[in-house]
Amino acid sequence: MLVSLNRLNCVAGQAQWTVAVVGAVLLLCLAQRSLAQTGDPQFKHLKVIIQNESGEPIADAIATPYAFRFVEASTHLSWDKSQLGAQPHFRSDPAGNVSLPFPDSIRFNSEDLTVRQISLRTWHRNYVTSQVHIDLNNDRAHVVLEKGCEVQFSAVDSKDRLLRDFGIWMAGPYATPLWTSDGEEGRISRSVKPGKWQTMLVKLDDDGSALFSNILPVPVRPNQAVRIRNVRLLPGAAVHGKLSEQVARPIRNGRVIATCVPLPAGAAHVREDPSLIWHETTEIQPDGTFGFRSLPRGGELQLVAKCAGWISKSTMANRQQSVTGQLIELTQDSLSLTLEMEPAGMIDVEVIHVHDGPVSGAVVRSSPNLLIHKSGLQSFDRVVASREMLSAQLKGQFTVSDGKLDLVGKQTDQRGRVRFDDLPIGLPIVFSVEHSRFNLPKIDGNRARPYSIQSTRPEFLTLIVQ
Repeated sequence: MLVSLNRLNCVAGQAQWTVAVVGAVLLLCLAQRSLAQTGDPQFKHLKVIIQNESGEPIADAIATPYAFRFVEASTHLSWDKSQLGAQPHFRSDPAGNVSLPFPDSIRFNSEDLTVRQISLRTWHRNYVTSQVHIDLNNDRAHVVLEKGCEVQFSAVDSKDRLLRDFGIWMAGPYATPLWTSDGEEGRISRSVKPGKWQTMLVKLDDDGSALFSNILPVPVRPNQAVRIRNVRLLPGAAVHGKLSEQVARPIRNGRVIATCVPLPAGAAHVREDPSLIWHETTEIQPDGTFGFRSLPRGGELQLVAKCAGWISKSTMANRQQSVTGQLIELTQDSLSLTLEMEPAGMIDVEVIHVHDGPVSGAVVRSSPNLLIHKSGLQSFDRVVASREMLSAQLKGQFTVSDGKLDLVGKQTDQRGRVRFDDLPIGLPIVFSVEHSRFNLPKIDGNRARPYSIQSTRPEFLTLIVQ
């Protein structure tokens, strides 16, 4: 979701909030879906007082509730605007007060769950981004914000010309989206948390190209301003490819996801635990070709493709649990390659009530099956390009995300059926059903149903609800 913060003049940097999930815990993914309830929830109000570490009130902080926990279940459900309305954003008054509305209960899988805890994220231009979980034991709560540190950048191109309107892509859960002009050519933020944060400066162009800096391990210490001047930004690497020849042309509904893990400058990089990742996506042309105009070089590149009837052949580890695609080193100015593909499967899921027959209007969800390199598990169609997030920030907007896995959901037709296609063969997939009146019965405490597609022939799965 995007929210404009004109008064804060926000631009640049955004943390990538992903959840590292391994295949062995696929069933747990189903506890991380969005809210699913019917009817209008009844809202209560919680008084939140936002203060600094000295107990002084903070005005003009932005508070955003993004998820809930419940009395009856340990599930952590994210805010779903289709059910609760648009995700709200509240500005604290001069006394630091925010009146925070929240639903008393939420209907989820035909059960009314009583809200016991609110997850709240809070931003301010002079303080470190806060993420807290507030128990609803009282009618008020305090949020204490840590004083941020000042960090300032300026950037130049290959000819040492000063660059304007560049963005800051900073890793870590506390990466601030609040950057503003320093009054000259650079960018400044006073809300950076102390620590060492891998950072990349990026200049986006309208034609899809971009300039990138090296990865900078920026040390930030309390009460100490950081000034990094004239960081050189250079063109990224151009990557051109095509799908392997066994995929019949013309290609339909084709898409490629590129995940770059650039090496930081110096010796601060730990290869097993990278700190900064850049995503790009592009369409596959009918003739099977695709291209990325500019990707950050100097590290690893994961490419995963999908089109009608086909999916990337995984050459990386963890193939037994998820789709991983191909991994290559991206160090040169340009790269041409062929992506190996393999047939994908298809399944028709039927939802039947134990007494009343087919159930229309039920939402069937499938678990994520794409493992983003050195990051986490995600659904193929839910990967967001870093370019889009940075572009929004440069326009004075920022994205609000809880980092939860987004399960792909489709609604059953009048026959109670829905089709999932282009799925990997032989890998575990978990299906769940959401409906205002009916549920899948629990098996070993879980309503999810695991399944594995075995061939390219259409398969059929019946889910019986009650």
